[in-house]
Amino acid sequence: TRCQSLFQELLYKDQPAGRDIAGTKESVDSITQEDLSSYKKLQYVAQNTVIAVGGSIKKKDVEEKIEKIFSKMEKGNPKEKAKVKEDQKKPEVLFSYKETDQTHFCLGVRSFNMFHHYRYTQDILAALLGGMMSSRLFIKLRDDLGLAYYVRTDVDSNPDTGVLATQAGVENGRAKEAVDTVVKEYKKIKKEKISPKELKKTKEHLKGKVAIALESSSALAKFYGVSEVLEGRSYTIEDIFSFIDKVTSKEITEVAHKIFQPKNLNLAVVGPHKKKKEFEKVLKI
Repeated sequence: TRCQSLFQELLYKDQPAGRDIAGTKESVDSITQEDLSSYKKLQYVAQNTVIAVGGSIKKKDVEEKIEKIFSKMEKGNPKEKAKVKEDQKKPEVLFSYKETDQTHFCLGVRSFNMFHHYRYTQDILAALLGGMMSSRLFIKLRDDLGLAYYVRTDVDSNPDTGVLATQAGVENGRAKEAVDTVVKEYKKIKKEKISPKELKKTKEHLKGKVAIALESSSALAKFYGVSEVLEGRSYTIEDIFSFIDKVTSKEITEVAHKIFQPKNLNLAVVGPHKKKKEFEKVLKI
């Protein structure tokens, strides 16, 4: 969505991580056949390739076919992706003025990358806040205040960056109130200990979400392949469940304290708004 793209731009500015993945009209028009051919030759090499197969298969049969098809694959030294630079010192806001019926916003904080030991702790924190229909922000913004139809909090963990963010679509006249409500819930979860009941419910929800997402053979193959490419190893579903089960209430509070800091806050807003300072006033955490 436009709001998500704006949020990425706010976080990472003019570097690869901050640019729209689809590119611009100018950048796409400028690509030549030679560019594509050169990129393929540089990046699509044996050292940069992982083959993951899922389904009712026999390992020996698959290995023989892979050997036959890929044994002559070119070798080379693929170019590594550029390291993301982060140097935020205060809350930041980015607007995209648009005459819309609703205001869409994305409010989040810089968090931990996929290699950090807090990786699954922040996943549970996000689910507690806005990852399910019984989550705190869903109940507060939608059920109690009637501010939003949709509200969700997600984590985006990458090899060198991490973000926890809440998105919502709200009535234009109540956008600032909605942002203020999210900030207050961020503050609240820093101070209050998570009850065993809420923690267990959230963990079970997260494990159920993982199990459903990995039901198909194609999803499993992708899961194992991506893990191998990004992390250099493959986890089983049981591994993931174990990581989730080990997270404690204390760790969730620790993560909340570490990430919900003024210097980590970022707000992207798409809608008919021009008074940036009005939104900046509520970004105090």
